[in-house]
Amino acid sequence: MNHIAFCLRRVNAASESPEVQDYFALDIYVDDRNLLEHVRECEEPFASAEGHPDLAGKYEALPADSILPDLSGDQEEKMSFYDCECGCFGCWPLRARISKFQNVITWSEFEQSHRGPESKASWWRYDKLGPFEFNVDQYVAALAEANTKLQTGGESGKDHHR
Repeated sequence: MNHIAFCLRRVNAASESPEVQDYFALDIYVDDRNLLEHVRECEEPFASAEGHPDLAGKYEALPADSILPDLSGDQEEKMSFYDCECGCFGCWPLRARISKFQNVITWSEFEQSHRGPESKASWWRYDKLGPFEFNVDQYVAALAEANTKLQTGGESGKDHHR
Protein backbone atom coordinates (compact mmCIF):
# COMPACT_ATOMS: atom_id res chain seq x y z
CA MET A 1 0.00 0.00 0.00
CA ASN A 2 1.03 3.57 -0.66
CA HIS A 3 0.93 6.29 1.97
CA ILE A 4 -0.93 9.57 1.33
CA ALA A 5 -0.57 13.01 2.92
CA PHE A 6 -2.35 16.25 2.08
CA CYS A 7 -0.55 19.46 3.05
CA LEU A 8 -1.87 23.00 2.95
CA ARG A 9 0.26 25.82 1.57
CA ARG A 10 -0.77 29.48 1.67
CA VAL A 11 -0.74 31.14 -1.75
CA ASN A 12 -0.66 34.93 -1.66
CA ALA A 13 -2.91 36.70 -4.15
CA ALA A 14 -0.85 38.35 -6.84
CA SER A 15 -3.60 40.80 -7.70
CA GLU A 16 -4.63 44.16 -6.35
CA SER A 17 -8.25 43.26 -7.08
CA PRO A 18 -10.38 42.72 -3.95
CA GLU A 19 -12.07 39.74 -5.66
CA VAL A 20 -8.76 37.85 -5.71
CA GLN A 21 -7.87 36.54 -2.27
CA ASP A 22 -5.15 34.47 -0.67
CA TYR A 23 -5.97 30.78 -0.47
CA PHE A 24 -4.58 27.45 0.67
CA ALA A 25 -3.28 25.17 -2.09
CA LEU A 26 -3.37 21.42 -1.54
CA ASP A 27 0.01 19.77 -1.96
CA ILE A 28 -0.24 16.00 -2.26
CA TYR A 29 2.43 13.58 -1.04
CA VAL A 30 2.54 9.92 -2.03
CA ASP A 31 5.05 7.83 -0.13
CA ASP A 32 6.66 10.96 1.34
CA ARG A 33 7.23 12.47 -2.10
CA ASN A 34 5.36 15.34 -3.69
CA LEU A 35 3.03 13.88 -6.32
CA LEU A 36 4.36 16.49 -8.75
CA GLU A 37 7.80 14.84 -8.58
CA HIS A 38 6.22 11.54 -9.67
CA VAL A 39 4.38 13.40 -12.46
CA ARG A 40 7.52 15.23 -13.61
CA GLU A 41 9.44 11.95 -13.95
CA CYS A 42 6.64 10.45 -16.02
CA GLU A 43 6.17 13.50 -18.29
CA GLU A 44 9.82 14.41 -18.85
CA PRO A 45 10.51 12.05 -21.79
CA PHE A 46 7.40 13.27 -23.63
CA ALA A 47 8.01 16.97 -22.96
CA SER A 48 11.67 16.60 -24.01
CA ALA A 49 10.66 14.85 -27.24
CA GLU A 50 8.47 17.88 -28.03
CA GLY A 51 11.41 20.19 -27.39
CA HIS A 52 9.92 21.58 -24.15
CA PRO A 53 11.53 19.67 -21.26
CA ASP A 54 10.58 22.44 -18.84
CA LEU A 55 6.89 21.64 -19.45
CA ALA A 56 7.13 18.36 -17.50
CA GLY A 57 5.39 18.64 -14.14
CA LYS A 58 4.60 22.31 -14.70
CA TYR A 59 1.45 22.46 -12.60
CA GLU A 60 0.04 24.35 -9.65
CA ALA A 61 -1.81 22.74 -6.78
CA LEU A 62 -5.52 23.50 -6.74
CA PRO A 63 -7.22 25.42 -3.93
CA ALA A 64 -7.79 23.02 -1.04
CA ASP A 65 -11.40 24.09 -0.56
CA SER A 66 -12.23 23.13 -4.16
CA ILE A 67 -10.34 19.83 -4.41
CA LEU A 68 -10.72 18.22 -0.96
CA PRO A 69 -14.43 17.34 -1.43
CA ASP A 70 -13.64 15.60 -4.74
CA LEU A 71 -10.94 13.36 -3.27
CA SER A 72 -13.40 11.08 -1.47
CA GLY A 73 -13.61 8.60 -4.33
CA ASP A 74 -17.40 8.85 -4.51
CA GLN A 75 -17.58 10.24 -8.07
CA GLU A 76 -17.30 8.14 -11.20
CA GLU A 77 -15.64 10.59 -13.60
CA LYS A 78 -11.99 11.55 -13.54
CA MET A 79 -11.05 14.61 -11.53
CA SER A 80 -8.40 17.28 -11.85
CA PHE A 81 -5.52 17.14 -9.39
CA TYR A 82 -3.59 20.11 -10.78
CA ASP A 83 -3.93 22.95 -13.27
CA CYS A 84 -1.45 25.06 -15.18
CA GLU A 85 0.79 27.47 -13.30
CA CYS A 86 -0.89 30.37 -15.14
CA GLY A 87 -3.69 30.44 -12.58
CA CYS A 88 -6.57 29.97 -15.03
CA PHE A 89 -8.98 27.36 -13.72
CA GLY A 90 -9.12 24.32 -15.99
CA CYS A 91 -6.00 25.22 -17.97
CA TRP A 92 -3.68 22.26 -18.60
CA PRO A 93 -5.37 19.91 -16.10
CA LEU A 94 -3.78 16.72 -14.84
CA ARG A 95 -6.62 14.30 -14.25
CA ALA A 96 -7.01 10.82 -12.79
CA ARG A 97 -9.65 8.39 -11.63
CA ILE A 98 -10.25 7.80 -7.93
CA SER A 99 -12.02 4.58 -7.09
CA LYS A 100 -12.96 2.89 -3.86
CA PHE A 101 -13.29 -0.86 -3.43
CA GLN A 102 -13.61 -2.42 0.01
CA ASN A 103 -10.68 -1.09 2.10
CA VAL A 104 -8.69 0.43 -0.77
CA ILE A 105 -8.74 3.83 -2.49
CA THR A 106 -7.01 3.71 -5.88
CA TRP A 107 -5.73 6.56 -8.03
CA SER A 108 -5.29 5.44 -11.62
CA GLU A 109 -5.65 6.37 -15.29
CA PHE A 110 -3.72 9.62 -15.07
CA GLU A 111 -3.95 11.86 -18.11
CA GLN A 112 -3.08 15.29 -19.45
CA SER A 113 -6.18 16.07 -21.49
CA HIS A 114 -4.23 18.27 -23.92
CA ARG A 115 -1.79 15.43 -24.68
CA GLY A 116 -4.14 12.52 -25.34
CA PRO A 117 -4.18 10.06 -28.26
CA GLU A 118 -5.81 12.68 -30.53
CA SER A 119 -3.35 15.46 -29.67
CA LYS A 120 -1.59 17.18 -32.58
CA ALA A 121 1.55 17.56 -30.46
CA SER A 122 2.06 14.07 -29.02
CA TRP A 123 0.44 11.54 -26.72
CA TRP A 124 1.77 11.64 -23.19
CA ARG A 125 1.27 8.23 -21.68
CA TYR A 126 1.01 7.84 -17.93
CA ASP A 127 1.40 4.05 -17.70
CA LYS A 128 4.33 4.51 -15.29
CA LEU A 129 2.41 6.85 -12.98
CA GLY A 130 0.48 4.78 -10.49
CA PRO A 131 -1.78 3.18 -9.87
CA PHE A 132 -1.48 4.29 -6.27
CA GLU A 133 -3.38 2.25 -3.69
CA PHE A 134 -4.14 3.59 -0.24
CA ASN A 135 -5.62 1.98 2.84
CA VAL A 136 -9.04 3.59 3.20
CA ASP A 137 -8.60 4.33 6.94
CA GLN A 138 -5.25 6.08 6.45
CA TYR A 139 -6.62 7.93 3.42
CA VAL A 140 -9.78 9.14 5.19
CA ALA A 141 -7.73 10.21 8.22
CA ALA A 142 -5.39 12.24 5.99
CA LEU A 143 -8.39 13.91 4.31
CA ALA A 144 -9.96 14.69 7.69
CA GLU A 145 -6.71 16.20 8.97
CA ALA A 146 -6.41 18.44 5.89
CA ASN A 147 -10.05 19.51 6.21
CA THR A 148 -9.55 20.37 9.88
CA LYS A 149 -6.45 22.43 9.11
CA LEU A 150 -8.33 24.19 6.31
CA GLN A 151 -11.24 25.05 8.62
CA THR A 152 -8.90 26.38 11.31
CA GLY A 153 -6.71 28.29 8.84
CA GLY A 154 -3.56 26.34 9.65
CA GLU A 155 -0.84 25.45 7.18
CA SER A 156 0.66 22.02 7.16
CA GLY A 157 4.06 21.60 5.61
CA LYS A 158 5.86 18.60 4.19
CA ASP A 159 7.56 17.98 7.54
CA HIS A 160 4.20 17.75 9.30
CA HIS A 161 2.42 15.16 7.21
CA ARG A 162 3.16 12.02 9.23
